[in-house]
Amino acid sequence: MEIHNTIRALKNRSIEVDAMQNESVNYLRAVGRQFALMYRHAKDKESPETLHLLNTLVKIRKTVKERLGVVDTNMLRFESKEA
Repeated sequence: MEIHNTIRALKNRSIEVDAMQNESVNYLRAVGRQFALMYRHAKDKESPETLHLLNTLVKIRKTVKERLGVVDTNMLRFESKEA
């Protein structure tokens, strides 16, 4: 997949992060960086579109960490606060 098409499809909700299981870790990181930039520069952090960007970014991050076999202590701390 081309990275720009992937970002557009994820942003428009036409594909999910789960559909990108065959992509490389570097590819997923590149897509994640773009979503992080979009979230960082969003004016309204509570809008539905921005929350979608954040949720997609979290899913990409979890997928990358899982593939690398790394325990993400920041996410564990965040998930424990939600519970």
